[in-house]
Amino acid sequence: MGVKRNEKWGLVDKMGKLVIPIEYDEISGFNEEGLAEVKLNEKRGFIDKNNNVVIPFQYDGGGFFSEGLSQVSRYEGDGYSRKYGYIDKNNNVVIPFIYDEADSFTNGIAKVGNKKAGGDYGEYNRGLIDKNGQAVTPMIYKLIWPFYEGLALVERGYDGFGFIDMNGKEVIPCQYDYSCDSFHEGLAQVCKNGKHGFIDRNNNVVIPLRYEYAHDFSEGLAAVMLNDKYGFIDKQGNQVIPCIYDYVNKFTGGLAFVELNGVKFSIDKQGNRVD
Repeated sequence: MGVKRNEKWGLVDKMGKLVIPIEYDEISGFNEEGLAEVKLNEKRGFIDKNNNVVIPFQYDGGGFFSEGLSQVSRYEGDGYSRKYGYIDKNNNVVIPFIYDEADSFTNGIAKVGNKKAGGDYGEYNRGLIDKNGQAVTPMIYKLIWPFYEGLALVERGYDGFGFIDMNGKEVIPCQYDYSCDSFHEGLAQVCKNGKHGFIDRNNNVVIPLRYEYAHDFSEGLAAVMLNDKYGFIDKQGNQVIPCIYDYVNKFTGGLAFVELNGVKFSIDKQGNRVD
């Protein structure tokens, strides 16, 4: 964990023993690949667990190594805008500095983005690339969520929300409205015309879009709202616990936290109160 003294940072182990000297302006923890990003004199680099500088202090922004690569950034000539690329552990530039934002690699792919020409502040066109910098998807998405159960929720401008697979194929068209969720337990909560329901991976409507709101499935049940009250349904759409609650959480360990008329308590999957 980090330790600070006189505006400088180092690292100590679980016993409080200093393992990295307190000499850096900023420092991250070590990732699973044994490197930590550090900042010194306004530049960023990477050190190993013996405090050896593995990547020199030459970057204006960093990330962390994942699957052998790390996103890093450097300022352009104007000194205000910066571009991201990817380096390997030998500081070789593997993917050039051409992106306005970049995430770490997971399962061989990473999300990148560029500012949308003529768009509002903070509006980006985003896509996925592989470790060779090749496009997995075109840069057409406003937002890309993490992959769950092999699919990622995406938003494509005014077209709406859909899902892509890990090959970048849009397997469920961007046809749904706001407030969709990722896949959980084989189903995804989607919304159209203000009504919520659930689809499967083939875009079949498994539970009709008739609810005012709905949460992900957890332990076989999902919270839904009807007439401004919450209850729970199963994967066949059966109302297992009636919509009578003012607030609910998802089921965890067989129990869900609920609120009814200002009283907070837990229920089991049969709707029985558990004190």
